[in-house]
Amino acid sequence: SRSLPMPRSAYRGDWTDVDVPPKVAPGSTVRLRARFRNASPWEWSLAVHLGAHIQGPGPAGPRREIPTRGSLGGWTPPGFLRESEIEIVAPSEPGVYRLEVDLVHECVDWFTTLGSAPRTVPLEVR
Repeated sequence: SRSLPMPRSAYRGDWTDVDVPPKVAPGSTVRLRARFRNASPWEWSLAVHLGAHIQGPGPAGPRREIPTRGSLGGWTPPGFLRESEIEIVAPSEPGVYRLEVDLVHECVDWFTTLGSAPRTVPLEVR
């Protein structure tokens, strides 16, 4: 079943911290941990998850969605701080990549598309 969209003002998150190793081996599994706060006046449903995109190598490299998602562990009231994590398989090609960490309302859209800022962190594969 499709998830119902929330009001546009609900798609606001503030990133507190994103932790990922800066250098990883090609093809290795990397754990990304993020802490963020619901900066909207609306409660987020169970359909909101942690997600990410990766771009590279280099700024002209392709951008693709990371298929794994991180649960928020429950409904997230306004102002509430959450921590979640996802596992990422590092690309097989060495180089510097850009991880764009975001929240996604499943079957609706990414928070970034709806006006929230993602957290971008570098990932060096070597």
